[in-house]
Amino acid sequence: MAAKASSALSRSSARMADESRTLVLFDQRFPAARPHAERLAGIVHDIERLPTELSDLFQSFGNGYGPRRLIGVTPESIPFCLAEFAPRGKRPQLTLRRLDQDLFAWYLRHPT
Repeated sequence: MAAKASSALSRSSARMADESRTLVLFDQRFPAARPHAERLAGIVHDIERLPTELSDLFQSFGNGYGPRRLIGVTPESIPFCLAEFAPRGKRPQLTLRRLDQDLFAWYLRHPT
């Protein structure tokens, strides 16, 4: 069982490190997030649950590593923090739309 979990974690980390893909994230704490993310992803992109530990995602995106485009269905704080971690000269473009009282649909594109 531990090997399966480790293997799934390795595949997820590899997908998050791929610069060419658009990563679609959703916050599993909110039941409405996954269906919204699935609609945003369509048939072109895979969706991922938002990692529990976000510091690696924030740091890698801010430094220009990993996916250059992120789509998400999360609370507002997630895209805000992702944008704030980017160096001042390389601010990502953020498009944000409120879905309900808790969730926002957003698109974040890193300039590099």
